[in-house]
Amino acid sequence: MKMKQWVLPGFILIVAVFFSSCVTIHPNEKLIVGEWKPVKVEKFFTPEEEEQLKNAQSQSTGTRPPAEVEKPAAATGNTSFSTTPPPPTPDQGRGGERAGGRNPEAELNKRMQVESRSNMMIFRDKKLEKFYREKTVEGTWKLKGKGSVLVIKVPERREIYRVDIIKIAEDSLVVVGTLPIGGIKITYEKIGDALRDEARYN
Repeated sequence: MKMKQWVLPGFILIVAVFFSSCVTIHPNEKLIVGEWKPVKVEKFFTPEEEEQLKNAQSQSTGTRPPAEVEKPAAATGNTSFSTTPPPPTPDQGRGGERAGGRNPEAELNKRMQVESRSNMMIFRDKKLEKFYREKTVEGTWKLKGKGSVLVIKVPERREIYRVDIIKIAEDSLVVVGTLPIGGIKITYEKIGDALRDEARYN
């Protein structure tokens, strides 16, 4: 009888320890919480796109391609890189294509200007706010890919965004977002804590 009295509490303790170990919070979840201000917005090109642009430029100018630049590292929570690929020509490259009267290059530049003026608040309770000039967009967030991918859901628009985290620290955040019109790399600096009235979300 005494043995049974000890077995049940011991089993419950083991189960509790097991489940607590399975829900370990990734360090990036703590670092990403705060108010973020964009300080640099630039176009982002994959290594394959960089190679295509170099080849296109060399063919248009009749010169040999420049020496190969350092390729970006894989997107992880503790990796940083910088790359300055040549700009696309009007009729070559991802940004120069025109279909149906659209100008993806102009659309991408406009989007970059918008992002450069839009602060972002990431809250501890998985809520997120992005402050655009026209309105404030509210959504939820979570990290995937061992803390290297930020997934944002915007219920009002029924949209889901996947953003690669290139670098994250206590006071800085670098992310890359890929859109149909091109990629954007945004560097943020933390300007404050994410504080708000919790009641309006309950």
